[in-house]
Amino acid sequence: MSDTPALVVAPLPDTTVSPDELLSTLIARMKPKQAAVFATLARGGSVTLAARNAGLDRSTIYKWLKPDHPFQQRLAQWKQDLADSGRTCMLLMLDEATQVIRNAIHHGDVRTALKVVERLGILAPQAGPSLDPLHAEKLRLDNQSRQRSVARELETERFLRGLDQQEPAPQPPSGAVHRSRPTQEPIIPHPPAA
Repeated sequence: MSDTPALVVAPLPDTTVSPDELLSTLIARMKPKQAAVFATLARGGSVTLAARNAGLDRSTIYKWLKPDHPFQQRLAQWKQDLADSGRTCMLLMLDEATQVIRNAIHHGDVRTALKVVERLGILAPQAGPSLDPLHAEKLRLDNQSRQRSVARELETERFLRGLDQQEPAPQPPSGAVHRSRPTQEPIIPHPPAA
């Protein structure tokens, strides 16, 4: 048996507060006309509907909706909080959603299995350089190496031929890499005719 204690994950208490309850708490601290406008806009209503519900002119509401007005800042914060809350709820359900998908796959639901594989991109080609350019570069380097080797062999042959013909001593092969194309065979002068 292991001496390490088992990790126990306690379920989260169900403290879900509905958006309407949060909205009611928020508008309770506002002036009545602003609260009516806020509630209408927060529920997705139009400026015209909000003006009618609050008994205001639309121009007043448009002033409140300017970026530097506290009303607009509260409305923007409300929308952001609502979006964050929704994301949090979805994350809390992620384990359950994963289990449902797992069960569907285990029971032979091919469509679900393929969709999971597709969404995860498991069968997509891997990102990165293609092997074709790498292969072409390797071939180019191998060809360069062969050309250098042939050039060194030709230089050695010329040197040895020069020794056999007792001409002025040619320079020995340097072993240096020649970057230019190989030169033609040297022209060997014939002895003067007598």
